[in-house]
Amino acid sequence: MKLAFTCFISLLLAACGGSGGGPAAPQSLSATAGTPVPPSPASPVAPAPTVPVTPSTSVPPNPAGPSTLPSGVVESDYYPLVTQLHLSYFGGAADYYGFTYFSKRYLIDGMPLSGKELEAALPGNERVAEAVSVFAKSPISGAFYSGTEEAQLEKMFRTLFNRAPDSTEKAKWRTRLETGQLDRNHLPLALMNSAAGADLQVLGKKLALSGAYSLALSIPPQPMESWQYDASRSLLAAVDQAADETLFAPLAQAAARRFESEAYAPPAPPPPGSSHGFSSYKFLPAAVLMCATKAGKSSVADYLVAGKAVPIREAAGLAAQRFAVLREDCPLTSSGRSFSFDAAGNATLTTPAASVQFAAAQVSQALKGEAMVDTVFKRSVKLQAYSVATADGGKAYVLIEKSLANGTAEETLAAWTQ
Repeated sequence: MKLAFTCFISLLLAACGGSGGGPAAPQSLSATAGTPVPPSPASPVAPAPTVPVTPSTSVPPNPAGPSTLPSGVVESDYYPLVTQLHLSYFGGAADYYGFTYFSKRYLIDGMPLSGKELEAALPGNERVAEAVSVFAKSPISGAFYSGTEEAQLEKMFRTLFNRAPDSTEKAKWRTRLETGQLDRNHLPLALMNSAAGADLQVLGKKLALSGAYSLALSIPPQPMESWQYDASRSLLAAVDQAADETLFAPLAQAAARRFESEAYAPPAPPPPGSSHGFSSYKFLPAAVLMCATKAGKSSVADYLVAGKAVPIREAAGLAAQRFAVLREDCPLTSSGRSFSFDAAGNATLTTPAASVQFAAAQVSQALKGEAMVDTVFKRSVKLQAYSVATADGGKAYVLIEKSLANGTAEETLAAWTQ
């Protein structure tokens, strides 16, 4: 399964405008203690169910088997389709049980192999229509796409393409629904299949990361409950056109391990105001932030930097750079602050309350892992800085700030970009 899934991810990225090259290994896996370790099983692994917990179907298997399929089709050939249906209808990634059940069932029933082929086979084919209806009528999909028709359409656009539809697109899809050209149950599938240009690139990246996340999951103690889809939904919601696909595999592994370590001992929804695993993410140039929410407060908990990013060890490497966007949380930025470096690498941290200066020697010290003392805000600070080549021949910079307030034991993380 893992080999087939890995091949699927690589092919999908190449087809949808990804890098197509071999990914460079991240040079800094995390801000904490390296590669996350899978948790020990809290209970024996349950066998795969003969029918899915949600959704379910009453259509019996096709006794004739996959007579219309090309020769040599195997179960893993359906992984892309299962990934597409989970993303478009549930907004998340499939777990082990979803993959094993649906891929086996589709092979037995001789289903089409892709979303576009599935949509093309819908007219007059009750078996294909039922396969789509299983997802469309699931309580998981119903809860995810709730509200007015317009609200549902907007959520579908954001789920698949990370953007809102414009007025022309809203009118187009509303007309297709109102005139009976399109069944409401088939709207997520049709919208996914309509992707072109930048939308197709974003969709391809979302599907690739979704596949990587499913691959990274351990076999859970039980099939996913509705609340457990939130872990992959928050991950996939962060994917935009600039997301660095070389980070997808380690990011998926980190996300899966964090979620499993908090949710599966035993499986239970998170307490109010908190989340199991990371609650949000933010892609930066050649990097990604991972944020967690505890007791109603979200903050940066970890990060990854792509292998193509060049580490900066001396203050001179930051000469004449100004960082004006501070992220202490993934969804939000702090305004009114800046971190500026002069031609010699001396730094000035400016906030609405006060400013503090650091000599170039202090900056170099912080970049090498030795904390520099901030006497104004009463803390010690370490820095990690990276540059990455941009398409226009220039460079983009990312500055990671690790600070420890005087008298505390827990380090906090923040990221500066330009």
